[in-house]
Amino acid sequence: ASKRDSQDLCFVRTGDYREFLREEFPEAARPGVIVDTEGVEVGNHGGTVDFTIGQRKGLGVALGEARYVVDIRPSTATVVIGRKRDLEVRGCTVDGLPEGNWVGPTLFSEVTPDMDIYNEEIFGPVLSCVNVDSLGDAIELINASPYGNGTSIFTSHGGAARRFQHEIDVGQVGVNIPIPVPLPFFSFTGWKGSFYGDQHAYGKQAVRFYTETKTVTSRWFSSEATSSEANFSIQLR
Repeated sequence: ASKRDSQDLCFVRTGDYREFLREEFPEAARPGVIVDTEGVEVGNHGGTVDFTIGQRKGLGVALGEARYVVDIRPSTATVVIGRKRDLEVRGCTVDGLPEGNWVGPTLFSEVTPDMDIYNEEIFGPVLSCVNVDSLGDAIELINASPYGNGTSIFTSHGGAARRFQHEIDVGQVGVNIPIPVPLPFFSFTGWKGSFYGDQHAYGKQAVRFYTETKTVTSRWFSSEATSSEANFSIQLR
């Protein structure tokens, strides 16, 4: 995590990104206020490090209906909460490119497998959320997909993690990490429709692809086998 090119949470040395942020960015643990979209103060917090956009649980604010984190302002240690519709991003623009057709960060909830947004990849800052009732249902949903690149489970239950990693039909599995892509000395092990060919892209399987195997079988019968004179006799014992 100390290297500038390490951008993903799977590089955090302790596995707790909040602890990492508190150490590296103490200002993220600075107490502040929680306000609504009108700027009215509705609560206090112990640091913006504990919040993410779209978060609903753990806000410590009771307003009679569900509220979500819609904005985080680190410079003033302010967390803004609003209704679900406030998470929508409309009128997204990019400086210098006024004629572009831009898609801002978008969240689709209650997505089902029969929807186009579930079956067709969207190239943009879009997250689709599918709800299931149990771990078994989640495993069945993932295994039904024609693709098997990577998947992750977030849990504090070792039994659930063990069941997930053994029953899931996906080549790269993460436990409490968001992006389960292995380091280069392991193979990139996508399965099903996420892989073409005979062997994977890098790691040990890539070495096998670009090299030939030589097998040498040997047996020595005498302690004088290191003699400089050639001896083609064999003593069977």
